[in-house]
Amino acid sequence: MTRHQLPRRLPLGVALIVLAALVAGCAGGPITAGWAGMTVDGENLYIAFRERVYAFTGGGIPVTNAPEEVADPTWGPNGDRVAYARKVDGYFQIFVQTFGGDVVQLTDDARDHRKPSFSPDGNLLVYTAADDLWVLNVSDSEAEPTRLTNTAAVETDPDWSPEGGLIAYVSDDAGNFDIYTIRSDGSDVQRLTSTTADERQPTWSPDGSLLAYVADLYGSNDIFTIRASGEGRTQITEDPADDLSPSWSADGAYLLFASNRNGNYDIYRVVANGTNLRQITDTEEDEIDPTWQPGGPDSSGDRGTIIYQAQLTEVPQLFATSADQSQSLSQPSWAYPSGEADQLVQFYAPPAPDGDRLYIAGFDRRIHAVNLADGTPVLLDRTDDEGNRLPWQTEQLEDIITDRVTVGAELIYVGVSNRNVLAFRKDAPDLVWTFDTGHGVWGSPRLVDGVLYITSLDHHMYAVDAQTGEKLWETEGFDGAVPGRPTFDRERGVLYVGTLTGKVLAVDASSGEVARTFEANDWVWGSPVLYEDILYFADMSGWVYALNPATWELLWSEKVAEGAVRGSVLVTERIIYAGAADNKLYARNRLDGSRLWTQETSGPLLSDPVWVGNVVVVSPQNANYLIAAYSDTGELQWIYPPAQPGQ
Repeated sequence: MTRHQLPRRLPLGVALIVLAALVAGCAGGPITAGWAGMTVDGENLYIAFRERVYAFTGGGIPVTNAPEEVADPTWGPNGDRVAYARKVDGYFQIFVQTFGGDVVQLTDDARDHRKPSFSPDGNLLVYTAADDLWVLNVSDSEAEPTRLTNTAAVETDPDWSPEGGLIAYVSDDAGNFDIYTIRSDGSDVQRLTSTTADERQPTWSPDGSLLAYVADLYGSNDIFTIRASGEGRTQITEDPADDLSPSWSADGAYLLFASNRNGNYDIYRVVANGTNLRQITDTEEDEIDPTWQPGGPDSSGDRGTIIYQAQLTEVPQLFATSADQSQSLSQPSWAYPSGEADQLVQFYAPPAPDGDRLYIAGFDRRIHAVNLADGTPVLLDRTDDEGNRLPWQTEQLEDIITDRVTVGAELIYVGVSNRNVLAFRKDAPDLVWTFDTGHGVWGSPRLVDGVLYITSLDHHMYAVDAQTGEKLWETEGFDGAVPGRPTFDRERGVLYVGTLTGKVLAVDASSGEVARTFEANDWVWGSPVLYEDILYFADMSGWVYALNPATWELLWSEKVAEGAVRGSVLVTERIIYAGAADNKLYARNRLDGSRLWTQETSGPLLSDPVWVGNVVVVSPQNANYLIAAYSDTGELQWIYPPAQPGQ
C-alpha cells in the first residue's frame, strides 16, 4: 500500500501551497463547493462558503411575500396550488396561487373574505364573508359568488367533503359554535354537535368518514374526531394548552395541528388515534393554521409538504416545510452579507455560534461577528468619524484562519496559518494575547476547563492558560505534523490527535506526554471522534477505524473508500458516515463496520459531513450546488440551491 510520506518538518511554503491547492478547488464553476465549512448547533446549520455565510434554521420556505398579512391557507385537491386570504387595502381577499404559475385575486369588495376551501374537482371555492358562506366558480373568471347561507348567525370555517356533496362548517345559531353540514346547493342543513362547548375548525378525513375538529369541552381547546353522522366522538389530544387547526395527511393516517403547549404556537403531528406525537416546528415565532398537501409526490403517511402561517417577517406570511422534517432545512433563513458581496472576502472556516451571535473567520484575515437571528453585523458602541456604529470585526491578521473560532466565556481564540494563536475579547474585538508555535495552526484550539490545547504543523502540541496565554506544557516533537483539532476524553484525561505520518496519539492532558500510539495506513487528517466510548477516525487511503480507548484494542477497520477520507467521520447512534475524495458518501454499521450503503455525489467530499435534524449533509467539490442532504437510508432529500431544469 502506498503511503504519503512527509518530511519531519513540513516547510512553511510547502504547507501553504498544499492549503492553497485545496482551497483553489473551490474557485471555479457556478458553485464549486468543496471547502464549505459547516457547523451544526442544535437543529440549525451554518455554512461558510465563498462570499457568503448561510443560516439554515428550519424556519420554513417562504410561499408568499405580500406587503400585508396572508392567512387561512388551503391546498387545491391535486396539491399543485393553494388558496388563501390576503389583506389588500385593509380587507382580506381570496387569492389562488399555482406553484410555478400565476397568483390570481378572486374577490375585491370592501369586506373580509376568509377560510377558503376547494371543491374536490378544484373548480369551486367556498369561503366566508359577512358571517355567511359563499361559493365561487374559480374556473370562470366572469363568475359572481353565490351566497350559500343567509342567516343572522355567524357561519364560518367551511370545509368541502371529499365526495363533493357536503360542506362542513360551524355556526353559533344555537348560542355557541356547533358543527353543521350543508349540501353544496344550500339545502339539507344538518347539525352534528350540540354540546355547551364551542366546536370549531372541522376538516374532513380523506375518505369522508370522519371530521376532525377543535372543541373546548374540558377547559382548553383539544382535537376531536366524530363520524360524518355526528356520532362516535373521540378525543385525540389532551393538554392544558390550546390545540388548534387540525389537518389530515393524504392517507388519513396522521393529523397536524398547532399548539402553544411549549409557550408559543408550533406545529405538531400525531397519529390519527392520538399516539406518537411529534413536534414539527420549533421557533420563537407562532406557526399556525397548518394544512397538509393532499396529493403530489410523497404526500402519504408522515411525508408531504405542509403550508402554514408564521410571522417570520414584518407581517404574517405563508411558509412551507415537510411533515417528516426532511425538507425543513432546505432553504437558508439568511445570508451574510445580505447585500452585494465583496468578492475579496471569502469564507470557508466553519462558523462558531455563541449565544445570540455567530463568529466567522474570513479569508480577509479578519473575524466577523453577526447576529444569529438575522445575519446582520453585531455593532459596537464605538463609532466612525461620521457617527456610525462600527461592526464587530478584528483588525487584519497576519495570515488566514482555516478552522472555526473557539469560543470561551469572555474571550475567543483562533489559530492562524502562519504560526500564531490569538485571543480576543468578546465584548469588543481587542487583542488580549498572542501565542507563537513553530509552524502553521490549521486546527481550531480545544478549550477545556480554562486550558487551551493547541495543535500545530511544527510537530508539537501545546497547553496554555486560556486567560493569559502562558504556556503550561509542550509535547516533545511528534514525528509528523498535526493538522486537526484535538479531541478531549474527559474520563481518561487525554487528548486524541491524528498526524500526517499516519498515527493517532493519546496525549496526557495534564503533562503532554504521549500515552498511546496507533499506526494507521496513511495520513490521519480529520480529528478523531469519540462516541459511546469508541474512538473513530479515517485516513487518506480510505480506511476507517474503530478503537477501544480504554485498551487501545482495534475493534474493526475497513477499507471503505477508494479515495482519501480527508475530513472527520460523522458518527450517529447506528451509522458511521465517511465522505471521500472519490465522489462518494459511505455509510457503515457503527459497531462492526459492515456496509450499509454508498451514495455517489457530484464531486469529491473534502469537508466533514454533518448530521442535522434527520439528514446527513455534505458539500461536494465542483458541484452545481452547495450542499446535499441524504436520509439515513441513503435517499437524496434535497439540494441547495435546487437543481434547475436540465441539470
